[in-house]
Amino acid sequence: MKPVSLLRLGILTILLPITTCKPLALSVRSDDPNQLQNVVMQQAETISQLQAKLASMETEITNLKTQVGTKVAFNARLTGPTDFTGESTIIFDAVDLNQGGGYDKLTGIFTAPVNGLYVFSLKIAHTPPGSIHVYVSEGNLSKASSESCFLKCAS
Repeated sequence: MKPVSLLRLGILTILLPITTCKPLALSVRSDDPNQLQNVVMQQAETISQLQAKLASMETEITNLKTQVGTKVAFNARLTGPTDFTGESTIIFDAVDLNQGGGYDKLTGIFTAPVNGLYVFSLKIAHTPPGSIHVYVSEGNLSKASSESCFLKCAS
């Protein structure tokens, strides 16, 4: 229960909740109904402000619960040999798991649906000769990369 402040006006007692809103200066005479009405109107405004703040906080809590409850994972693969020339996005032809809907199988781009820490694992096989450069990017910025060079040797 919240602490309350008592104000006695003649035979009328008003209970006022103590809040962090602006304090009210209460010097009301019991025979002045206009001043009493002003106090009631100020309290109604305070209640309205608190209700708006409560609604905003409830919305924020609902959004945070959604983010915490959202599970994100995807597993995608290529089902056969593929030739890549130049720089291109790998679009996997088999998507085994796409929980949270972050992986777009049409573009090959993963977009994180909620903020968090994400781990990516990649396996690549390459037939020599040649080289391969693989990187994970965010927009135009490279976040992680790997480069390998394969040579064909004769004995």
